[in-house]
Amino acid sequence: MTGCTCNPGDKKFMEKDEDKLKREAVFKKNLFARGKADYVQGNKPDVECIMCAIRDHDPDVKACILYQDKDLFIIPNIYPYNPGHLMIVPADHVERMRDLSKELTQKITGFIKQAQDVLEEQFGCTSFNIGINEGPHSGQSIKHLHVHLVPRFKSELGFLDVIGNTRAVIYTIDDIYRMLEGKFT
Repeated sequence: MTGCTCNPGDKKFMEKDEDKLKREAVFKKNLFARGKADYVQGNKPDVECIMCAIRDHDPDVKACILYQDKDLFIIPNIYPYNPGHLMIVPADHVERMRDLSKELTQKITGFIKQAQDVLEEQFGCTSFNIGINEGPHSGQSIKHLHVHLVPRFKSELGFLDVIGNTRAVIYTIDDIYRMLEGKFT
């Protein structure tokens, strides 16, 4: 089952105190990822594991599932580093890479390769960062193993990056969902 239940433009997902964000921002010239500040500060859905809740289509958790089967699912990152930033997630709650079966590891690798083809076709990216944050000192914020696939672009270091110290992500999660819906088999 796939589907998108998020609506980033929905008022309840938008930062309520934009001035507070501007006052507390380290870089005064950033474009803001609305809603992420609340999430980082702990205003998260009241679920034991966000990835398990997404897998189970919990109505209190907003997510866009691009692909799902009994072994894994693929979702766009709600706070992407770049357009098309995806996460490939084992369906079972697993915290460590070494706990995956050989077969599931191979299946995940196959979907990474398929996702690279899809993202190159849809976004024209030229490179990728592929990563897993595993363990408390790795930067892991969700204790459910997931692989980040971040498209990279030749033109990333542009005017806003250099002059304005700003990164602009021009696609909403709904845009990403519409562009990638039905591309995974």
